[in-house]
Amino acid sequence: DNIPLVSFTDATVSLMRAYYPQSFDPGLEDLERASFARADRLIFTSNWAARSAIDQYGADASKIKVIPFGANLNPVPPRSLADQRRAEGKLKLLLIASHWERKGGPVAIEALQALQRQGVDVELVLVGKSCEPVPDGARATGFLNKAIPSHREQLERLFAESHFLVMPSRAETFGAVVGEANAYGMPVLASQTGGLQEAVVEGVNGLSFDLEAGGELYAERLLSVWRDQDAYRRLVMSARDAFENRLAWSVVGRQMTETLDEAIAAHS
Repeated sequence: DNIPLVSFTDATVSLMRAYYPQSFDPGLEDLERASFARADRLIFTSNWAARSAIDQYGADASKIKVIPFGANLNPVPPRSLADQRRAEGKLKLLLIASHWERKGGPVAIEALQALQRQGVDVELVLVGKSCEPVPDGARATGFLNKAIPSHREQLERLFAESHFLVMPSRAETFGAVVGEANAYGMPVLASQTGGLQEAVVEGVNGLSFDLEAGGELYAERLLSVWRDQDAYRRLVMSARDAFENRLAWSVVGRQMTETLDEAIAAHS
């Protein structure tokens, strides 16, 4: 009883039940409701998740803090990598998919093909799950494990060399990869779903798309930025700023420390 309880999560069981096609133990919601009532502080990565705790579990709003996930990078790439980015040469797009359909892989392929029809010199790199066969203009690397040095180096090169991270997810509770891309100054093209719609802020660290948007619209909007050197440059540097000011673990850590101190004071 003398130890404060703090929860840190990106979604509630209720959201997960509605969001992902898998079964959940019916007792989990009762357990979560009880833990929310017992906790001194409830930390969520997005307002989307926080609202669920309040609306569906009756959580005390005064206990809630919204703190995003940080970028899982070690070491953090220098700001100079972002400063060196230019909208020139072959347009390189990157998709990282643990689940092809859920991560919006078909939409990314539609965008690639729309760009090809316009005569754009473009390549889409698929990391993780990919479609079969891999279409012309796309390249699949398979899964890349950061714990394996050669895989980590390959992933770091892709982050440094790619111009946009394509993330048309059908379901996404937050998306820590947004911060990782932004650390390299890479803007993210993201769908408006779950916590992802808060991780990516329109015109700040990427472009935000309606969940029903198809690849044609992704291609059209990214080209409007890509074909304007100044616009791309502004978005690149703004994305790096978003990492430094909001999505770095150093920033998240300070917010967490403040919240833990509040929890200790409230519990004493």
